[in-house]
Amino acid sequence: MRTRPVWQLLLGLALTSLVILLPILALCMLGAGGMDYYEDLPSGYLFRGGDGDAILASLGKESIGGKVVQYAYDDTFIIARQKPEYQEYQTMIADSISRHNQKYTANSYADIMETSTLADRIIARDPFYQRILSAQENYWIIHHRSGKRYGPFTTSEYQQQRRALRIPASLVLE
Repeated sequence: MRTRPVWQLLLGLALTSLVILLPILALCMLGAGGMDYYEDLPSGYLFRGGDGDAILASLGKESIGGKVVQYAYDDTFIIARQKPEYQEYQTMIADSISRHNQKYTANSYADIMETSTLADRIIARDPFYQRILSAQENYWIIHHRSGKRYGPFTTSEYQQQRRALRIPASLVLE
């Protein structure tokens, strides 16, 4: 009977373990963030979940960005609760600047830094973004048939707007 040296046995064990663990590790890394998923909502709206949860709209309609944590919808309305995040809005605005301005088509490091700086300036000066980002939590309502977005609202403003728009009591955020 021939025996193998200990180092060969350990090497074989290590290689076998590596062959088994690498695919498992790869699957875990793929599922550990960085991957967005999408859910179709009425009238061409879309929920994007993952790293930057948002309710997205088709061209000509208004979206809700920056960490949508709950949403519900029916045949007429989409309602949402948001915990706004500065970085999400900065990225959203910078991307919009880049897409709509020929100056930034190279998408170079300098372009990214400049559009991020411009986004910071917009957020600092625009009362709409200041209101969104000054709250811990915002509520939004989208009348998806008309494409009209209402918000951001505090809890009491949201309840008042729900009554004004006659949103059914059955449509709730859980």
